[in-house]
Amino acid sequence: MTWSWSAKGKVIRVRKLRAAGPVVVAFADKTIALNFEAVSAEVARALESAERDPPVAVTAACVIIESVCRAILAELDIEAPSKRDVDGLLRAVQEPLGLSPSRSDLAPLIAADVKQVLGGLTTVAKGVGALRTHGGSAHATELGQAPIDGRIARFAIHSASTIALFLVESWERKKRREHKSGNE
Repeated sequence: MTWSWSAKGKVIRVRKLRAAGPVVVAFADKTIALNFEAVSAEVARALESAERDPPVAVTAACVIIESVCRAILAELDIEAPSKRDVDGLLRAVQEPLGLSPSRSDLAPLIAADVKQVLGGLTTVAKGVGALRTHGGSAHATELGQAPIDGRIARFAIHSASTIALFLVESWERKKRREHKSGNE
Protein backbone atom coordinates (compact mmCIF):
# COMPACT_ATOMS: atom_id res chain seq x y z
CA MET A 1 0.00 0.00 0.00
CA THR A 2 1.46 3.38 -1.01
CA TRP A 3 0.19 6.86 -0.30
CA SER A 4 1.46 10.04 -1.93
CA TRP A 5 1.08 13.70 -1.12
CA SER A 6 2.83 16.90 -1.95
CA ALA A 7 4.80 18.92 0.59
CA LYS A 8 6.03 22.33 -0.66
CA GLY A 9 6.14 21.13 -4.26
CA LYS A 10 7.92 17.86 -3.51
CA VAL A 11 6.22 14.50 -3.81
CA ILE A 12 6.59 12.34 -0.74
CA ARG A 13 5.77 8.67 -0.95
CA VAL A 14 4.90 6.74 2.14
CA ARG A 15 4.83 2.97 2.01
CA LYS A 16 3.68 0.52 4.61
CA LEU A 17 6.75 -0.96 6.26
CA ARG A 18 7.43 -4.63 6.61
CA ALA A 19 9.42 -6.00 9.51
CA ALA A 20 11.89 -7.81 7.24
CA GLY A 21 14.55 -5.71 5.59
CA PRO A 22 17.45 -6.97 3.48
CA VAL A 23 19.68 -7.81 6.46
CA VAL A 24 16.90 -9.72 8.22
CA VAL A 25 16.15 -11.68 5.06
CA ALA A 26 19.86 -12.44 4.48
CA PHE A 27 20.25 -13.54 8.07
CA ALA A 28 17.08 -15.66 8.00
CA ASP A 29 18.29 -17.37 4.81
CA LYS A 30 21.66 -18.07 6.42
CA THR A 31 20.08 -19.65 9.52
CA ILE A 32 18.08 -21.97 7.30
CA ALA A 33 21.16 -22.90 5.25
CA LEU A 34 23.18 -23.59 8.41
CA ASN A 35 20.33 -25.51 10.00
CA PHE A 36 20.15 -23.26 13.07
CA GLU A 37 16.52 -24.23 13.76
CA ALA A 38 16.19 -22.43 17.09
CA VAL A 39 17.47 -19.22 15.55
CA SER A 40 15.18 -19.56 12.53
CA ALA A 41 12.20 -19.98 14.84
CA GLU A 42 13.09 -16.77 16.72
CA VAL A 43 13.46 -14.80 13.48
CA ALA A 44 10.01 -15.97 12.40
CA ARG A 45 8.54 -15.14 15.82
CA ALA A 46 10.09 -11.67 15.76
CA LEU A 47 8.85 -10.88 12.27
CA GLU A 48 5.34 -12.18 12.92
CA SER A 49 5.04 -10.15 16.12
CA ALA A 50 6.54 -6.80 15.10
CA GLU A 51 3.20 -5.06 14.50
CA ARG A 52 0.69 -7.17 16.37
CA ASP A 53 2.72 -7.69 19.58
CA PRO A 54 5.89 -5.55 19.63
CA PRO A 55 7.04 -6.66 23.13
CA VAL A 56 7.14 -10.27 21.90
CA ALA A 57 9.13 -9.14 18.84
CA VAL A 58 11.64 -7.30 21.05
CA THR A 59 12.08 -10.38 23.23
CA ALA A 60 12.57 -12.56 20.15
CA ALA A 61 15.14 -10.08 18.78
CA CYS A 62 17.26 -10.50 21.90
CA VAL A 63 16.85 -14.28 21.80
CA ILE A 64 18.12 -14.21 18.19
CA ILE A 65 21.50 -12.90 19.38
CA GLU A 66 21.57 -15.28 22.34
CA SER A 67 20.67 -18.27 20.16
CA VAL A 68 23.34 -17.49 17.60
CA CYS A 69 25.94 -17.15 20.35
CA ARG A 70 24.87 -20.50 21.87
CA ALA A 71 24.97 -22.20 18.46
CA ILE A 72 28.44 -20.83 17.73
CA LEU A 73 29.74 -21.86 21.15
CA ALA A 74 28.35 -25.36 20.56
CA GLU A 75 29.94 -25.52 17.09
CA LEU A 76 33.27 -24.39 18.54
CA ASP A 77 32.90 -26.91 21.38
CA ILE A 78 33.17 -24.14 23.98
CA GLU A 79 31.17 -24.33 27.18
CA ALA A 80 28.55 -21.61 27.61
CA PRO A 81 29.47 -18.99 30.19
CA SER A 82 27.85 -18.94 33.61
CA LYS A 83 26.30 -15.56 32.73
CA ARG A 84 23.98 -16.60 29.90
CA ASP A 85 22.37 -13.27 29.13
CA VAL A 86 23.04 -11.51 25.82
CA ASP A 87 26.09 -9.68 27.20
CA GLY A 88 27.70 -12.81 28.68
CA LEU A 89 27.04 -14.90 25.58
CA LEU A 90 28.32 -12.23 23.21
CA ARG A 91 31.50 -11.81 25.24
CA ALA A 92 32.00 -15.59 25.16
CA VAL A 93 32.06 -15.68 21.34
CA GLN A 94 34.01 -12.47 20.71
CA GLU A 95 37.47 -13.77 21.57
CA PRO A 96 37.26 -17.12 19.70
CA LEU A 97 35.91 -15.31 16.62
CA GLY A 98 38.57 -12.60 16.75
CA LEU A 99 36.00 -9.89 17.49
CA SER A 100 37.26 -8.56 20.78
CA PRO A 101 37.50 -4.75 20.79
CA SER A 102 40.85 -5.18 22.56
CA ARG A 103 42.44 -7.07 19.64
CA SER A 104 45.86 -5.89 18.59
CA ASP A 105 46.30 -7.48 15.14
CA LEU A 106 44.77 -4.68 13.08
CA ALA A 107 46.51 -2.35 10.67
CA PRO A 108 47.23 0.96 12.43
CA LEU A 109 45.20 2.96 9.90
CA ILE A 110 41.95 1.15 10.76
CA ALA A 111 42.62 -0.20 14.26
CA ALA A 112 40.75 2.52 16.18
CA ASP A 113 37.83 2.42 13.74
CA VAL A 114 37.42 -1.35 13.88
CA LYS A 115 37.71 -1.34 17.67
CA GLN A 116 35.02 1.33 17.85
CA VAL A 117 32.66 -0.67 15.62
CA LEU A 118 33.32 -3.86 17.61
CA GLY A 119 32.67 -1.95 20.84
CA GLY A 120 29.46 -0.66 19.28
CA LEU A 121 28.41 -4.22 18.49
CA THR A 122 28.57 -4.98 22.22
CA THR A 123 26.74 -1.76 23.10
CA VAL A 124 23.91 -2.43 20.65
CA ALA A 125 23.53 -6.05 21.80
CA LYS A 126 23.36 -4.90 25.42
CA GLY A 127 20.81 -2.28 24.37
CA VAL A 128 18.61 -4.93 22.76
CA GLY A 129 18.92 -6.97 25.96
CA ALA A 130 17.96 -3.97 28.11
CA LEU A 131 15.02 -3.20 25.82
CA ARG A 132 13.86 -6.79 26.22
CA THR A 133 14.10 -6.44 30.02
CA HIS A 134 12.26 -3.14 30.21
CA GLY A 135 9.83 -3.35 27.31
CA GLY A 136 9.78 -6.90 26.02
CA SER A 137 7.57 -9.80 26.97
CA ALA A 138 10.24 -11.68 28.92
CA HIS A 139 9.33 -10.09 32.23
CA ALA A 140 6.04 -9.18 33.83
CA THR A 141 4.58 -5.98 32.46
CA GLU A 142 4.76 -3.16 34.95
CA LEU A 143 2.04 -0.61 35.49
CA GLY A 144 2.95 2.45 33.46
CA GLN A 145 5.48 0.59 31.32
CA ALA A 146 6.33 2.59 28.24
CA PRO A 147 4.72 0.94 25.23
CA ILE A 148 6.91 -0.52 22.52
CA ASP A 149 5.59 0.15 19.05
CA GLY A 150 6.23 -1.66 15.79
CA ARG A 151 8.90 0.85 14.80
CA ILE A 152 10.98 0.12 17.91
CA ALA A 153 10.36 -3.62 17.51
CA ARG A 154 11.61 -3.51 13.91
CA PHE A 155 14.65 -1.52 15.04
CA ALA A 156 15.46 -4.22 17.60
CA ILE A 157 14.92 -6.97 15.01
CA HIS A 158 17.15 -5.26 12.43
CA SER A 159 19.84 -4.53 15.02
CA ALA A 160 19.80 -8.09 16.34
CA SER A 161 19.84 -9.53 12.82
CA THR A 162 22.80 -7.37 11.82
CA ILE A 163 24.77 -8.49 14.87
CA ALA A 164 23.77 -12.12 14.42
CA LEU A 165 24.63 -12.12 10.70
CA PHE A 166 28.06 -10.64 11.48
CA LEU A 167 28.64 -13.30 14.15
CA VAL A 168 27.64 -16.13 11.82
CA GLU A 169 29.79 -14.77 8.99
CA SER A 170 32.72 -14.45 11.42
CA TRP A 171 32.20 -18.05 12.54
CA GLU A 172 32.09 -19.21 8.90
CA ARG A 173 35.31 -17.28 8.18
CA LYS A 174 36.99 -18.94 11.16
CA LYS A 175 35.89 -22.38 9.91
CA ARG A 176 37.21 -21.67 6.40
CA ARG A 177 40.57 -20.51 7.78
CA GLU A 178 40.88 -23.57 10.01
CA HIS A 179 39.93 -25.85 7.12
CA LYS A 180 42.46 -24.15 4.85
CA SER A 181 45.28 -24.37 7.40
CA GLY A 182 44.39 -28.03 8.07
CA ASN A 183 44.77 -28.88 4.37
CA GLU A 184 48.17 -27.26 3.95
